Amino acid sequence: MNSPEIRALTDAVINQIAAGEVVERPVSIVKELVENSLDAGATRIDIEIDGGGCQRIAVRDNGGGIPPGEFALALRRHCTSKLRGAEELARLVTLGFRGEALAAIGAVSDLQLTSRIAAQAHGWQVTTNAHGLPGQPVPAPHPVGTSVVVRDLFGRVPARRRFLRQAQTEALHVLALVRRIAFSAPAVAFNLLRDGQRALSVPAALDEASAARRLRALFGVEFAALASRVEMASQQIRVAGYLAGPALARSQADLQMLAVNGRTIRDRQLAHAVRLAYGERLPEGRHACYALQIDLPPAAVDVNVHPGKIEVRFQDLREVHDLLHAAVRAALNGPQAPAVAVEHAYETTGGPRELVLRVADAGRPAGPRPSFAARVAHPVHPAAVATHWVALIAGRYAVSIEEVPDAPAAALGVVDLVGFATAVLAARLQTQWASAPALPSRPLLFPIRIECRDGAHAQALEAALAALGLSVNALSARTLALRSLPLAAPAVLPEVLGPALARHPPRADAGYLATALGEALAVPTLGAERASWWARLQGMAAELAIALGPYETRLDAAGLARLVAASHAPG
Repeated sequence: MNSPEIRALTDAVINQIAAGEVVERPVSIVKELVENSLDAGATRIDIEIDGGGCQRIAVRDNGGGIPPGEFALALRRHCTSKLRGAEELARLVTLGFRGEALAAIGAVSDLQLTSRIAAQAHGWQVTTNAHGLPGQPVPAPHPVGTSVVVRDLFGRVPARRRFLRQAQTEALHVLALVRRIAFSAPAVAFNLLRDGQRALSVPAALDEASAARRLRALFGVEFAALASRVEMASQQIRVAGYLAGPALARSQADLQMLAVNGRTIRDRQLAHAVRLAYGERLPEGRHACYALQIDLPPAAVDVNVHPGKIEVRFQDLREVHDLLHAAVRAALNGPQAPAVAVEHAYETTGGPRELVLRVADAGRPAGPRPSFAARVAHPVHPAAVATHWVALIAGRYAVSIEEVPDAPAAALGVVDLVGFATAVLAARLQTQWASAPALPSRPLLFPIRIECRDGAHAQALEAALAALGLSVNALSARTLALRSLPLAAPAVLPEVLGPALARHPPRADAGYLATALGEALAVPTLGAERASWWARLQGMAAELAIALGPYETRLDAAGLARLVAASHAPG
């Protein structure tokens, strides 16, 4: 029997075959489009789905947009702005890079792309034809950014529609995806409409209050109230996020999120590291609740190992596994939740007197109530006055105890660490800047992303940071990447520093930079490290003749309780 004749497939058939790797169901389309929006520097992404996404999907962003001359390339396979050569595969920092998403989506559905760049007075629109190929762009009104509307999913390949679930199930997949992506992009606001009804509204985390609202919107009130902050770093890897104790364990693993360099992934080995850290705390058949980010150099992780980009391969999996395990274990063993009731008293157990400060959350529902107790031995010298830093409130206020021998009660002091550190940093940076054209700086292993209000704000901020001698470049019209910090800068939280720099009016002076660094202060949680950190800060203050007094307040137990409650009140 003669073999069938070998022929070249048409572009339409090629695209439909390739689409099978990219477009599995509606949630696949939402994932690809939202990742494109994030790569475009969007600070707000609006998503709409009808009929679970099978009837219609719309994603609109306020990113940099697509020039009209690139529309045809954007809808063609293997065309991308995020990759130039094979050597860049080893250090990818974008979410999308295969250049297949829009072409694959257009091959199995009706696709309409509308976009506008800042330099254009209006937008342009293109629609795919019956063969999934793009037509000619036509003018269309549109704000700066991009909108993609997808209709009649798998209308051109009806056989694949049989594999879709009910609209409600598909919609739940989309909701879960948007939650995961929103967790990975804290500076971006997300809104999801399902059949015209709001299903999710997540504000950008621009300050502590909006970050708290975001956490509640993504994970629920109970998780936001009871979860512990996770923060640990090695020389090249950082683990951060939130972790709930065993009391919130679920029968399903539906609140377990892992992200690597801003990309949500699934990895059995990393999930095992978390499970191992819980040990016997987690009952049989129950699943922990967590949302954790892992940051490491792009060259240390291969993201090009799965068509859907949901699995990665680590250069040193053991190192990542061990740090994640240690971070989770430390969070589980660490201090518990915020306080709303405070008491302090002397206790005598037959030996030297001890001072006890107890912090218990009296506002929690019935059940086990977490508490924090600090026992401080009486000073040896009878005339001594001992000061002990025993608690940290909201990452800003340090609670200290001054114990005077034979006094009826100890004095409670509260230090505004952010205010004190900001004053010290401003003075030190100003001194260094006055004697050199630029601040001595160090490169960052991971650039800090700064989302600006608009292009003019981004340009002003970039100029201000560059004038201070810092390395900064534009990722898009509204997004900057800060790649260095002053040598004098303390350890900071990147997810706080970026919004802090964007929030304050940019100025090319040390005070502006010091204010943002102070707000993003990362105070060590371990006793020895914290004591060393505090000693260094006090030493710098002494050299610069900055007194602690203006930033220190004495409180009684009731006053401290009010401060703690206010610091942790819902946003």
